[in-house]
Amino acid sequence: MRSQLHLLVGICLLLPVACDSPQEVGLEGPALSIEVSPLTLAGVQNVCYSLAVINEDGLPVWSKDHVCAGQYGNTTGGDISYVGTCDATDSVGNDGHAYNTVFLAIENLYTSAAPWTGDPTVAGDTAWRNPCEDNALTTQPEGCELVVDCVENADAAVVFNLTVMREANQGFFDVAVNFEDIFCSAKLDTCYDETKRIELIHGADADRDWTAVFAFACTAGPTRQGQVNGPDTNLMLSKIEVVCPGSTFVIDPRLAQGNRSATVGATTLNYAIYRGVEDLDCGTGVESCNKKYWNLALSLKDLDDAFSGACTLSLHATANDLDDTANAFTDGRPTGAGLTYPYVTVDVDLLDDNGAPSCQRHALNGPTQGVKTEYFGNTASATAPTTMCHQYSGGAASSTGGAGCGGHIYVPTGSFGAPGVGTNRIRVYNADATDFAQPIRTIESPALDFPAWCQVSGDDLFVSNWNSQILVLDKNAGGAVAPLRTISSNDFSNPHGLFLDGGELFVASPYQNKVSVFPQSANGFVAATRTLTHSDLNGSTGVFVGGGELFTSRENTRGYAVHDRGASGNTAASRIVEDARPQARGIWATDTEVFLGATPDVHVYARNAAGAATPIRTITVQDQVNQIVVKGDEVIVATSSGIMTYSKAGVLLRALYVPVTYAVCVD
Repeated sequence: MRSQLHLLVGICLLLPVACDSPQEVGLEGPALSIEVSPLTLAGVQNVCYSLAVINEDGLPVWSKDHVCAGQYGNTTGGDISYVGTCDATDSVGNDGHAYNTVFLAIENLYTSAAPWTGDPTVAGDTAWRNPCEDNALTTQPEGCELVVDCVENADAAVVFNLTVMREANQGFFDVAVNFEDIFCSAKLDTCYDETKRIELIHGADADRDWTAVFAFACTAGPTRQGQVNGPDTNLMLSKIEVVCPGSTFVIDPRLAQGNRSATVGATTLNYAIYRGVEDLDCGTGVESCNKKYWNLALSLKDLDDAFSGACTLSLHATANDLDDTANAFTDGRPTGAGLTYPYVTVDVDLLDDNGAPSCQRHALNGPTQGVKTEYFGNTASATAPTTMCHQYSGGAASSTGGAGCGGHIYVPTGSFGAPGVGTNRIRVYNADATDFAQPIRTIESPALDFPAWCQVSGDDLFVSNWNSQILVLDKNAGGAVAPLRTISSNDFSNPHGLFLDGGELFVASPYQNKVSVFPQSANGFVAATRTLTHSDLNGSTGVFVGGGELFTSRENTRGYAVHDRGASGNTAASRIVEDARPQARGIWATDTEVFLGATPDVHVYARNAAGAATPIRTITVQDQVNQIVVKGDEVIVATSSGIMTYSKAGVLLRALYVPVTYAVCVD
């Protein structure tokens, strides 16, 4: 029997102090020690490790190289975390134990003498002694190793007590269910037992936070040697939300593995993503077990510090075999008539009604029913299937394209002076579309006339028209459609920038140096509830609202202006940032930074910058920069060449080439 676990690996690179003692965990391990002095190097920048697990028979369960602290831990401390699996099959001695061996090797240590370049294959500092070295000339796992009993329905801990590192606690899945030919298991825990917390995620103070871990793994069955088109396990997750009083955090499990964060207002929720494919041997004549896992860890401390009421994690998970056309999914939903399909449902209060976390252990279909299986379908008595938003089959995680998942990019394009169908359209792409991908659908309307900007709210797609109208379209529509609503007013002309916030629609008119504010539900010919007009709004093309402030780009005089969110009349800006580049159009702000489209690049400023401030960094675009959207860790830029997506640090992640691009919006 193969039971999945969530393997929590934590290594802390120490200078003059030691790590937690293994006696705290109560699990005997090898007594290992090395000199401390070689690792008291000045300017430690990053540490990279390799991890591997083998079962009782000495067969590989999984392995992963280049697990670096900069991505999976606290960077300069060398502390990492990783969530994986183990094999609970008692195959030796029939003694009730399934001993797995965990290997950990230090690949490289980077310091000011051998700086971190972002490439883990580049050699690091050599002025230290490696206590856990992997011989590159062998294929067997090497390094420091410890043995753990992989027990179903239980948790255990593994501790590397080498003075320089430790491996944190290891928790286990404990129940599995069979979905037709797909074998899955799932669990959510905040503690290893009634008293010992899971402490995994690194918080703002670099300490490990109390952590909730959701683990999910499935296999569609083994591939036999020589078999053509064997099973191909595909894991799927729904939209993942942590709902707290007044705030909803959306977790994106498609992001790169390691530490991530979601920010709402002034509150940041740190989380981590782990995905992988097991290397486990499923027996003679079997080429692959096709077993894959997708795990999440969330900081309870971040929630505890910010909220005094309940915070609930909600999601659905399921899996299918990509080679099984009878159980295919389209746009995140199972296809076929008269079907029922099993899902794992997670509905767990991470904080109670008083805003306090607690020790919880939710086994699949256990007594708490926090993690359980349910059937959905399209039969008369069935609940309609939940849309799966994210999928992972062993390569890069991707969007399913399901409606309401926040997995689409909307790109308005058009021709000046040539309104209507055929020349003006909204192209809709999956969020991870690249290169010359074709849109999944196109929205056209006779009312579209050179669309300049867009915003999405729920199922509504707001588009500013050059002909002095704001159109509201159904974002799920396709083909030629009429607008749901049309907003026109004497209070704007040739509108560009749009932004939705707090039930209000902000419209920027660059040729009037004006921002007009309407109810989001406005319809027909209406007057603005307030307008802001001042010379500081010189060429107000882009607009962003957040944190009680209104940001407008200043295309005519460069830079951007900041007003109070409720400013009206002839009110001067509270501050102006003077950028050196012309054509300031797109603008977006986070809690700490402002992203300004300063053609041909994006300049990033501190949120509180003023005057002739210097950008804290530049995202190099080398093209005309129009509308900008920041979503999670990504900066999405509409350019003359198409939609370019960068990391916040400025690394180009995806390029989607779309003709005549001026605007972009996402859901």
